[in-house]
Amino acid sequence: MTSSIAAIIAQSNSVSFNGLGTGWVNLCTVGSELRKKRIEFSGKLFDIVKSNPEFETYIDYSGQVPVAYIRCRNAVNVSSTTIVPAKLNHENIRLTDWAYLGDINNFLDALATIASKDEIWSYANNRPKYPKHPILWSYLTFTFCRLQRQSKLYYSLNGKYAAFNTGLYDDRIMPIIALFTKNAPGRKSEWLFKSFVIPGEGEGKILVREFEGEIERATFYEKPEELHYDLSWGNPVLDYDHIIVKRAERLPVELLKKYIFNDFELKDPTTLEKEDYAEYTNRLKDYIDSHADVFNLIKNSIDNAVCHALKRISYNPGTAVPMFYPKDNCMCLLIPLCLLDNKYENVALVVKRTNAKKYEGATILTLDMAYADARVIARPSRDWLENTRISSCE
Repeated sequence: MTSSIAAIIAQSNSVSFNGLGTGWVNLCTVGSELRKKRIEFSGKLFDIVKSNPEFETYIDYSGQVPVAYIRCRNAVNVSSTTIVPAKLNHENIRLTDWAYLGDINNFLDALATIASKDEIWSYANNRPKYPKHPILWSYLTFTFCRLQRQSKLYYSLNGKYAAFNTGLYDDRIMPIIALFTKNAPGRKSEWLFKSFVIPGEGEGKILVREFEGEIERATFYEKPEELHYDLSWGNPVLDYDHIIVKRAERLPVELLKKYIFNDFELKDPTTLEKEDYAEYTNRLKDYIDSHADVFNLIKNSIDNAVCHALKRISYNPGTAVPMFYPKDNCMCLLIPLCLLDNKYENVALVVKRTNAKKYEGATILTLDMAYADARVIARPSRDWLENTRISSCE
């Protein structure tokens, strides 16, 4: 099976990660190709390849859902044959690796208590149960990613403190800064969370006494036009294979029921356990991929929904909601797709601007994923993307 996996990696589209080199292939792609070739394997594919010395594995935590990647060790330079530890790979380090935060719920509670009281950091169905404020946690992790890329993690003159601007304000419109102290030697994380502070107040006086200059917020766009959909550029060009096949589990079950009948048992993916979820979604993707008639019917529904969305944008440009995409470190727009009824949005289409003055329809997101991504830029105040109306799919 090793040679088959190596061949699939060589023939697949690979990606690169800063500090980790090139040649990485999504493990789901490898698993799908193995099934197509009827190559049997027992257990989790990730565990199988991780224990094989001929392969490297890496989990990307920058998105809403962790994604596993694989590459061949002999296909890369010796200098990059091992995964760079988080502390050395500055642009990929996670907040929880950079600093010890203690209990995540207590950490988030502390920030939610200081932040503006008119914002709700959870979804209508109060899922997921952990962490307690899922939208706030997503906001912080994405913001931290951007702050690193902009070199906006700040360190005190005496080297005892670190800080970053959360980008949030209290009810007085005062900025909230996350303050950290040096962790004990030998610990996993270099920094230890101390408190959320307001500059010049209480422990916020440390910022005045020990830090040079202003602790700046992250910024996400350079040109105002990045925040709006330019209708003169035409309809977005969609990656249908990615949207319909690779992200089939994000399509509404009611839409799939219209086109998939007795030869496939449809389920609600959000009700499945982790292992059942992976098995079901892989079967669903394989089914759609092998049934061109089903693929085309779903494609027609998406095309109709895109046309309807662009009409809405022509009436109200604010219908297109800005979001930050950390994986590509770029701005995108979220466009609502009503796939069953023009009155109800089901998913959000992510579109990216290109240098050729076109929009690329990259993927679709469930509404809870869309809200979390949009909140990184600003609190959405749109008629279709309101967290009190959205149920989380976890």
